[in-house]
Amino acid sequence: MTALYPEHMQHRLSNRLLLKIVFSISLLIIGFSTDLSAQANLNANNLSNVRSADISDEQLKSFLSRAQAEGISVEQAFQLAMTRGLPAAEAQEIRNRIASLQDEVKVNEAQDLGRLEQQIESDTTTTQETKADSTRLTKVFGAELFQNRGLNLTPSLNIPTPVNYQLGAGDQLIITIWGDRTDQLNLTVSPEGTVNLQNRGPVYVNGLTIEAATERLMGQLSQLYGGLRPSNGQPTTFAEVSLGRVRTISVTVTGEVRGPGTYSISSLSTVFNALYSSGGPNSIGSFRKIRVIRGNEIVTELDLYDFLLNGDQTDNIRLRDQDVIQVLPYESRVSIEGEVLRPAIYELNRSNTYQDLVNMSGGFTSKAYKKQAQIHRQTDTQRRIVTLPSELYSDFVLMNGDEIRIPEILDRYENRVIISGAVWRPGDFELKDGMTLSQLIAEADGLRPDAFMTRGLINRVKPDLSFEQLSFNVSDVLSNPYQHDILLQREDEIIIRGVRDLRDEAVVEIAGSVRDGGVFVWLENMTLQDLVLKANGFRDSAELSRIEISRRSEDFSTTGKIVETITLGIDSLLSESSDIMNFVLQPYDFVFIHRRPDFQVQQYITVEGEVRYPGTYAIISRNERLSDIVARAGGLTNEAYVRGSRITRQQSAIDRANVDYNFINDSVNSDSVQVDSLKRDATTRIGIDLETALRNTNSRENLYVREGDVIRIPKLAQTVRVTGAVMQEVEVRYVPGANYSYYINRAGGLSEQALKKRSFVVYANGDVDRSRRFLWMTVDRPDIEPGAEIVVPFKGESNRLSPQEIVSLSSMVVSMTATIMTAIDRLSR
Repeated sequence: MTALYPEHMQHRLSNRLLLKIVFSISLLIIGFSTDLSAQANLNANNLSNVRSADISDEQLKSFLSRAQAEGISVEQAFQLAMTRGLPAAEAQEIRNRIASLQDEVKVNEAQDLGRLEQQIESDTTTTQETKADSTRLTKVFGAELFQNRGLNLTPSLNIPTPVNYQLGAGDQLIITIWGDRTDQLNLTVSPEGTVNLQNRGPVYVNGLTIEAATERLMGQLSQLYGGLRPSNGQPTTFAEVSLGRVRTISVTVTGEVRGPGTYSISSLSTVFNALYSSGGPNSIGSFRKIRVIRGNEIVTELDLYDFLLNGDQTDNIRLRDQDVIQVLPYESRVSIEGEVLRPAIYELNRSNTYQDLVNMSGGFTSKAYKKQAQIHRQTDTQRRIVTLPSELYSDFVLMNGDEIRIPEILDRYENRVIISGAVWRPGDFELKDGMTLSQLIAEADGLRPDAFMTRGLINRVKPDLSFEQLSFNVSDVLSNPYQHDILLQREDEIIIRGVRDLRDEAVVEIAGSVRDGGVFVWLENMTLQDLVLKANGFRDSAELSRIEISRRSEDFSTTGKIVETITLGIDSLLSESSDIMNFVLQPYDFVFIHRRPDFQVQQYITVEGEVRYPGTYAIISRNERLSDIVARAGGLTNEAYVRGSRITRQQSAIDRANVDYNFINDSVNSDSVQVDSLKRDATTRIGIDLETALRNTNSRENLYVREGDVIRIPKLAQTVRVTGAVMQEVEVRYVPGANYSYYINRAGGLSEQALKKRSFVVYANGDVDRSRRFLWMTVDRPDIEPGAEIVVPFKGESNRLSPQEIVSLSSMVVSMTATIMTAIDRLSR
């Protein structure tokens, strides 16, 4: 907003916002005697029971919206309310809530102005320089102190009374008396500046310190309590004067602040407290020229930087009633960003130098480029750059609008060489004057025994920043450095390979019936027993008499074999047979431990529902069937619905090849059921005819059970479910002999989107049956059984022709027909 509107316009907008609040508070006071009185049974002349919590946000906003036509100031409105008994604490709470609404209004107007600014910027062609200006730093140093509303800068009342605190109207004095006489007096300083002692009349204390007021009151109290200050002898009565509740004072904050106005604050408040209540300096307000005016005289000029930078509060004096705090516009601001600890916009005095600015910003970071600085300065006609050497940092005086950016140092080394590979300490090293390759190898603690001695490489950066590669004989450099040594240059990278780095890593692999099979590094003289131990031993299912080793063939051209297989057999892992477990492996051997053909682990199935003993059962043999499991479960109960029995089977137990569903197109015909997704679940449901399986154990319905099968035998169902494209999906009571149409009618009939000819029935056991048609007629519908579900699919979406398309297509057909008939007629002649 500051880039688009002059300073006087911004000040006018701020005053306009304040004026709205001034109008609103007067109507709020009127509301005390109307709305609040009606709600809380209050007398308009007695507001002592009014609480801020009784006023909702909606009521407060309503009062503020109707206050536009009133002319009462904020303080006049609150003084009127307080004369009618409004507690000072509640008045302050209402002020705070109004201030919150004021902030909300400011935010909304700022957003509106921001949108206007964006519109103006979008309609204006800007230069690259202006674009750079729009991204410059906007954080003013110290502003966050007043913008953080989570801070609590109200003065603490739990402190001893300051020695220089002067009493005034509204202060409460507490006089505690003990000894021969005990008493406690609570005295409030009247607007006339007096406190009223019983039987002694008013005592003037206004403007006195606590110490002076205590002395004056003691003189009066000694007339009431004889033992307090006897003319002779020791006192037998004692008294102490302390400050109870402090008074509220009115302070006016004016000038370049966010919320100028008159504030009622504690008499213990300082300049900081009043500034925080007003929101602090605005966008053009000074942080270094804040005046406190008392009785039309400037009593102090506060510099917030003394506190922000040094913690000095010498000029943060305690305020008095009717004090005026004036925040002047700033004279000079400069911005510094980049590699400093506190990048921000700083306000400078006329004598502040570049070094002073760096000190204010906390100093340079460890990556800062300090040799010189570039200052972007604004002249009367254009911008210019000032290059400042480091020798002049303490003498160069900055000007208003200067911009400084501290860059990073270059990401490069001026004296580095690098060595990697087969040395004991690879890494970066200092390039010393006249340093050679042999000296660098020595600093890296020499070569490893596996170093490849016949060739090394040097990657070098040429003066034009291109690269070149040099090679050398490592053995010659170390044995005869006077003849073969190489003088190193900055950023040279030396690579000395190890012998093992130049060939594939030899490995062996073991798989099958071992506990932790995998690939392991081959070591010289590694035996079969060593590899089995690395795999943590055999499994119980291992066939130790058949261990097969596959080895790369070394004579493929002669034998034509890719691998050679070696079959071994042992009694146990602990066998000491030298020709088997001590069999020496070669690189890339693959060892496979076969599984014993007679080894089987327990397999289980689950029986649920209407059997006498539901639960989990182990499969006794591979030939065990449904009827066998039901018999082991104690047979069926009297409530079992045999026709609804089903099996849930794991997909892994079904030996079936995976089917590719890519042949299904995304688009489907309008008379087909749309398929949302085709995927294989972990389990599948199998419909069974348990009744036939139990009656004839040799029938095909008596399936063999598999591991993980869940056999579910439900109770007799009494309903039929109707779902899909019907008027209402329902559960209908099963009626023996009732047909398809009966249940559809019970569901309210078919909807307009119903695809009746594709309807189907899902039975309780999982079987599915559908209607059968001949030409356009339905000749057979499936029988309905208890627990069945009738599914009526929806029609697919179809692209209907518009009337214009129908007319166009019909005209085309008629025209083509006429053309064909004319051609036929001519040919017939």
